[in-house]
Parts: sequence; C-alpha cells; structure tokens
Amino acid sequence: MNQKFKAAASGVQLLEFKDFKQSHVAWIQGELQKPNNFIWDEGRKIMVQTQDGVDIINIPAKEQRMDFIKAWLKVYNTCLATLDIDVKIICLKRKHVRKEYNKIIIGDGQNEKTIVFEGTDPKSVEYIKLLQQVIECYKQILKEENTPKNPIKVEKYEVTLDAPKEEIAEVVEEKPKETKIIKFDEEKAKEIIKGEKIPDGFKFEQIDCHNIRKDSVPFVLVTCSNLDKDESLFLSNAELCLEEGLAIGAYFNGKAKNVDGAVKDSKKILKLLNELEIEGPVIYEINHKYLKSHDSAEEIAEVIDAYNGVARILTENGYHVYISTDLDTGVLLERQIKRDNIPSVYPMIYRIVPRELDQIDKNVSYVLMDPQYDNDMVSIVNPNFKIENKQMLQAA
Repeated sequence: MNQKFKAAASGVQLLEFKDFKQSHVAWIQGELQKPNNFIWDEGRKIMVQTQDGVDIINIPAKEQRMDFIKAWLKVYNTCLATLDIDVKIICLKRKHVRKEYNKIIIGDGQNEKTIVFEGTDPKSVEYIKLLQQVIECYKQILKEENTPKNPIKVEKYEVTLDAPKEEIAEVVEEKPKETKIIKFDEEKAKEIIKGEKIPDGFKFEQIDCHNIRKDSVPFVLVTCSNLDKDESLFLSNAELCLEEGLAIGAYFNGKAKNVDGAVKDSKKILKLLNELEIEGPVIYEINHKYLKSHDSAEEIAEVIDAYNGVARILTENGYHVYISTDLDTGVLLERQIKRDNIPSVYPMIYRIVPRELDQIDKNVSYVLMDPQYDNDMVSIVNPNFKIENKQMLQAA
C-alpha cells in the first residue's frame, strides 16, 4: 500500500517485469558497493532508505529464478520511487532547487546545474541516474552527507539478462528563473474567522474578490465538488483569486472508498494543485454518501485508510492538509479510530450549521460554518471563542 501511495505521489512509472534488463541489475550492484549510500545489503537482504524508514527486500536463492529476478525488480522500483519522492520534496521545500517543466535546476548564483529529463524513458536506468544526479548535486551544494546507520556488507549476486546498453543524459547548464516559494503559515490567522470557502458549483467574480479583500480574509478556499467534472470551474475560480491578489486554499469533495480510490483521487488533486500557487490549506472531504449505506467495521476501516492515504500523499507533496466531515460521520469514524487504535489520523474539520455549534467537542480546533438559508460564503471558524460570539452565530 505504501509503495502504491509513493508511486501516485511522484507520478513515476514503475518498471515492469518484461522491461527489466541486466543494466538495471548492474546499476543496483554498483550502488550497493558505494559507501554511505541510501541502499546497502546485509546478507541476502537489500535495505533501501526511504522517506518512511527502511524498506527491506529479501533476495531468494538464484535457483528460484523467477522469484529471484522479481526481488531485484522490487529493489529497483523501491529505489526509483524513493529518489523521485526525494526530488519532489526538495523542489517544494528548498529555495535552491526548482522544477521547470521537464528540467530541475539546482543551486543559485554561480554554482548552478540543470538536469534535463526531456525524452527520458521513466523505465530506463538513464532516468533513475538523472534523479540521482539531482540528489547528489543537492547534497554537494548543502555539503551534507546521508550516512546509513547499518554497516554495508556487499555480496555478489549473479543475474543474467539480455539488455541493450543505455546512455546517461548530459547535464546542461542554464540560468534559473525566479520562482515563488509557497508555504502555509499557521500563524497567519489567529482571529476567529480563518478563511472563507467558495460555495460548491459557484462561479466567482471580481466583485466577490473585492468584498473579501475589504474584510481582510487571510485566504479563500476554492472548491471542486466533482473531481471528474469541475476541474475547469475550480481552475477558473483559483486563477481569478490569484490575479486579484487573494491567497487561496483548496477544498475537494472526495470519492475514495478504499486505497485504489485514494490513489485515483490523489492523482487528480495533484494535477490541479500543481498548476497553482497554494498558500492556504488543502481540505479533503470524506465520501459521506458512501458511508451512509456502507457502515460495517470493514468498510469504515477502508474509508479511513483511503482518506489517510490521500492526506499522506498531499502532505508529502508539501501541502497542509485537513480532513472534512459532518458530525454524524465524524462520530462514526472517531469511534472506530479509538477502538482499533488507528494511527496517522490527520487534522479534521467538522462541516456544521450554526445550530450544531454546541455539539462540538472542546478539543476541536476548527469547524467549517455552512450557512443554512442563503448563498453567503462558508467560513472556517474556531469554535472555542467567547460565548457571546457563539450566540450571535447561532442566532444568524
């Protein structure tokens, strides 16, 4: 499951058995012999240092030829996904690494390198070497070393596969363009109203932007009610807000019922977000309709896995993520989370109407206030503010 999420988050195409060549194995064996590398071996176990810890792949005896080659393939794919995720995180979080279309630029000032990926097959050794060049250039500039704690014990494995020779793409130097670093600052909005949400299916206009700017709202949540149909409306609203100088977050109504659905939703969300500069949070709403008729323990557990998976992928890509739910669904989920002691639960926002304010637990930090009788903006509110303010909202 973890590998599935990694592949979805990075967009990299993992190698298939039919495409696995001797050159891929040779690359791995070369990496195993390098000291202080992200991949090493201990006996017949290959260890790969990933973002989440160490992945361990057992290599069977070479007499079991099919399983033996499949184990090597898994090692290669784990390395590929790991390097690609590292590159994504570096590009999002480091000012001296920038991604521009089909190339990655490392460094600033006089010490710059550009790694060009154009025309490179993601299933080739060339591709993974280019990713590795990005990481190595990044380490060199920072003068950092990544040293695994475990000792390296290199054992020679013999694998025979027919393979053509593959060439390494050249590194082309090019001056970087200035890019804006996007961060979500939780200290931005300490006041009661944290932001406002465009109602589902609503076409935003310049006058709306002007009204929001007058009220000094920290950010606007741009909504996408249907990930299969509302992409153009979402991008249109988002681009208008950015043109008018408003910071934006994003709100998606999820369809995911299980891990496969989470991967699909994540790909669609990242495709939209990658076209924008997101400064506010990204909120993913759970599939409430599905849970109304599928509330067995197994089905609820699958939905929890799904939204945690989506949140994890978005978090790994540098976004500040919340999960949205209504009160009834939230109670259902929290009951099972506590009973089964489920880890990795992301911050949850409750979507409520004013009369439900008193039903919110004291430990809830934010709620999404949904107006009942008009088309006013939906607002994110801290429910634990002064009682007179709460009474005013309930009377509204």
